[in-house]
Amino acid sequence: MSVKANAPLGNKKEMCNLMEVFMKTRFAIVGIVIVLAVSLLTCELDLPGKGGGEEDLDLDWEFVDNPDGTAQLTLWLDGSTPVKATTANRALNLGIAKRSHDFFEAVFVIGDTVARSNWEIGQAAGIRGVTRGKTYHLAGGADGEALVLVGRKVGTGEGTLLGVGFMTHVDGKPIVSGTATPGTSSDGTVLSNTRSVTFTVSPVTTRVGYDFSVTDIDSTWGDTPGAAPVPPDTSYPKRDTFLTAAGNPAGTGVNFTNTLIGTATFKEIATYSMFGLLKYDDITATVASDTGGDYKPVQAIYKMGGFSLTGAEAASTGATIYTTPGVDLGALLYIADCDPAPSFQILERLAMYQALGQTHDVIEAPLDTVTTVHPDGAYVTASAAGETFDPVITLEFRVRPLSAGAFAFTFQIPVFAFEPDGGFPALSTNGGPEGIYWYIRPAHGQQQFLLDDGRSSGGAVLMGVGVGSLDWLEIIVDGFGFSGANRRPVTP
Repeated sequence: MSVKANAPLGNKKEMCNLMEVFMKTRFAIVGIVIVLAVSLLTCELDLPGKGGGEEDLDLDWEFVDNPDGTAQLTLWLDGSTPVKATTANRALNLGIAKRSHDFFEAVFVIGDTVARSNWEIGQAAGIRGVTRGKTYHLAGGADGEALVLVGRKVGTGEGTLLGVGFMTHVDGKPIVSGTATPGTSSDGTVLSNTRSVTFTVSPVTTRVGYDFSVTDIDSTWGDTPGAAPVPPDTSYPKRDTFLTAAGNPAGTGVNFTNTLIGTATFKEIATYSMFGLLKYDDITATVASDTGGDYKPVQAIYKMGGFSLTGAEAASTGATIYTTPGVDLGALLYIADCDPAPSFQILERLAMYQALGQTHDVIEAPLDTVTTVHPDGAYVTASAAGETFDPVITLEFRVRPLSAGAFAFTFQIPVFAFEPDGGFPALSTNGGPEGIYWYIRPAHGQQQFLLDDGRSSGGAVLMGVGVGSLDWLEIIVDGFGFSGANRRPVTP
């Protein structure tokens, strides 16, 4: 696919500063559906406190919460006047929209034509210029491609990614393989009289360590977790976001068995998973060296969920065109360029947590200041600017002779939608805005640096080298005071 690169940015975006704000990757609404309607009209929204939904707002999109737990976003583009869906049983839940996602980007690409729009809650979407008579699904063989990205805005032209949507319906009819049945199914073509296209959004998810929402936390861990399923799941999902090879002295073989995991409880109410690493002398891996001196490597993975859907998962939307290939959303997200830092960044730091509304440092265990975390050699190559995003992040812990104590780590990587030309988002050809840089991160804002308890909004993983049970000391932190050199985006 051939696209044009963005022109030089007027205001450089602070894309790659690990001290910037981040967003939690747990998406409150699973299987959310976004509807994109193809025409141009002011939209009516049912907003709480706005006359029971009788007032017309000057917007060209509508967001509603459905009784089945999904949600829909309707955009009116250029074209004929649409038929509005009834809102009798679909009142907008503004709380869900604001708390979980408030920033959207829609992109349709076919050849050199790029129709794009982005908007926030309360703003008009204003998308136009989508080429008609073409197909935009992601099952292969389509004329073009289309994505909807959903998240939180964190700066001008920047957002933190919560979900990615792929086209599954045209005018409410599922896109099917083979010959479509008029009135029942669609071949995916967006015709001149098409009123709507539906994107099913796959939420970005993480499941780190134990699930502390159940009484028997041990039942939530392992290859075959025994905890009760949570509807609509038919089985309990594996909590395999973060696994290590630490239990094997050779430092290889990442799996549940080799992952050393325990719990740490603070203030008698805040409990977190703690992942262990053997001491340097207990590791038999071959000694290597870097600028920090000698170390022994220990393998690990951090897997971001929601980017790869099996055929069965994608086809469960009714769009049978995805039955065989499934959907690889990461393959349509390209890694942005950062200067001078690498695009994929990891930060090790003092572990922090929240309890009773206050932020505390973990200081009873010595702070490990020498153990470092890196993408392994293969992922260094895979995460270079211009490469597609691989959600299975392969890591290497470097345990050194003086490694001891506790620390936490977190990460971020900036991406944008669709294949670049020159390493930057494609320039809109419909008069729309520049492409958004979306950050893939485990958490939002200062919560990026708070410990992940596997159920709420923290984004840092608690690690310990040679650390057993701890007598945690209460320390109240009044402020963060983060500092660090800003990382500016490279401009063409």
